[in-house]
Amino acid sequence: MNKRGQAEVLQLDLLFRIIAGLLIASVLITAAFQLNNTPEYNKYYIEKDIKLLLDTLEYLPIDVKVNYPVGKENYAVTIKDGDVRVEGTTKITDLVKKENYITFEKEGDCIKYQGECV
Repeated sequence: MNKRGQAEVLQLDLLFRIIAGLLIASVLITAAFQLNNTPEYNKYYIEKDIKLLLDTLEYLPIDVKVNYPVGKENYAVTIKDGDVRVEGTTKITDLVKKENYITFEKEGDCIKYQGECV
């Protein structure tokens, strides 16, 4: 039997598998980081976070004012019957201040958003 050259073939095969594995891993990691920065991803978590914030404000025994930062994006927030909806906007509206934060105030048993109890 001719066994010459088999070691080189095995080394090249191993090298190919390592490079392919690193390439696949880098593609998956890059895709995961890009998914994390999409507007839909951010809107989903802002909705969840505002719901938690409203629940927390409801049970606080004191009056408080909270400025919720929404980052560089401009979002329109709608709150009806405990349901929070966040939608992206292309311009600054009355719902999102130029400083890119949303203000919630708790006075007594009322949590105010844009001057109205929610």
